[in-house]
Amino acid sequence: MTTNVIYLVQRLSWRVGEGSGEEVEADDPRLDVREDPNAPGHFQIVVYHRQPNEGGLPVRAFRNYLSAERFRRECEHQQRRRTNPFRYGDRMEQWSSLDEGRFRDWLLDLGLTPPDHEGEENPQVVTRAWNNWWLKHRAKLTYDMQLKFASALNTGLAGLGYGQRAEGGPIDLPWLDAAYTNMGKLTAHQRQCVRTALYTCGIWDPPQNAGERDFHRVIEKWRDWWDEVVADLSPSQFEGVWNALDKIRFYELIELSELD
Repeated sequence: MTTNVIYLVQRLSWRVGEGSGEEVEADDPRLDVREDPNAPGHFQIVVYHRQPNEGGLPVRAFRNYLSAERFRRECEHQQRRRTNPFRYGDRMEQWSSLDEGRFRDWLLDLGLTPPDHEGEENPQVVTRAWNNWWLKHRAKLTYDMQLKFASALNTGLAGLGYGQRAEGGPIDLPWLDAAYTNMGKLTAHQRQCVRTALYTCGIWDPPQNAGERDFHRVIEKWRDWWDEVVADLSPSQFEGVWNALDKIRFYELIELSELD
């Protein structure tokens, strides 16, 4: 009995994000415009998502690995040419192994100008908003409220979410003053955990969006950037950007065994 190997190229499954469809004109020049399957004659542009275990659809099988890999690469290249990568997922962690700062540096090294920083987190604005909020509460602070503010802050610093609470931790006023007047130094996740913990303590008015990252605007900014620059990219720049977007793939090669 001998074992034969079959190399299967399959297209990875990407599903349309729920509620992501934006109606557009048929002649909209942006990539990924498609006819609305639920409204013939109407067109939309959508966002796609996939999970690592969602698999795909077989496209073609080969006996020879090099032929299969060459075919996969060509399919991948053709899909990239008609695709805005930033519409496949909705945050940098789903696009690239690089964080946003290093991804921007990567683009600069390719001779490209990344989008501006509109919508990004502004630590100074964050700090000012929390500082003003804290001073308002600080002026009428009771010991009971001091304990609640301390509990919320310790919980947030630990990154604990709804229904969780940090045990122990500092409660003195100098520490609270220093922390609540420098909230821009915390991560966005820690600040959100502080807010959640404050709500749990019955404190309903912590600062919300002042200086915080506008995720929707940041995502749209990257999508708009690609639509604007893609036509002018050199082949090396095009490949360079896609090399950094290493988490977005459309085809894969699977090795299967067949027994005679």
